Amino acid sequence: MMRNLRFPISLLIISVSLLMFHSCSRCSRQSAIDNITIDLADLAIDSNYVNMAQKVFYALPTPVEISMLIKSMGIDYQSALLNDPANVSKYMSQLKMALNYGVYVTDLSYAGLFEQSQTVLHYKNAVLQLTERLGLQSAIDVNTLKLLEENINDRNAVLRIVSDTYASCTAALNENERYFLTLAMLVG
Repeated sequence: MMRNLRFPISLLIISVSLLMFHSCSRCSRQSAIDNITIDLADLAIDSNYVNMAQKVFYALPTPVEISMLIKSMGIDYQSALLNDPANVSKYMSQLKMALNYGVYVTDLSYAGLFEQSQTVLHYKNAVLQLTERLGLQSAIDVNTLKLLEENINDRNAVLRIVSDTYASCTAALNENERYFLTLAMLVG
């Protein structure tokens, strides 16, 4: 089992490192970047790289799978591990919103797996705020959110709804060719 997870976890660590490097060095390069324009017609995407990236993307664990992995390791629920949902208003850039969307969905899954109903509701609200700010409202059905609240004490229903919502949002980003944000959500 652990051998199967080595590559995805290694890829996840590398992705996080690259995003951290990007965000740390971004400020010093921002003025130079503002003056650069790119003609998308000049960029050619090799389909082999796209296919390889898709395989890697689908091999990485979802937020629900990460939460289940944590629980299967015998680790007890620890609220101190979670990102405070009150921080949601601090994320202003699309990248930070997408990254923390992934964090909050994982936290929501983690809380749901350990049947922390009140915490699930707090994280549902944080995820909903980021969904709206990322322009992904069309990816989430209002009835789905009501269903989550109605089934808040049913761990399996909560995990299924969270998983479906996450998949809908990543699909919406991909359909709109916002691949970088999809990657940020996955890293989160």
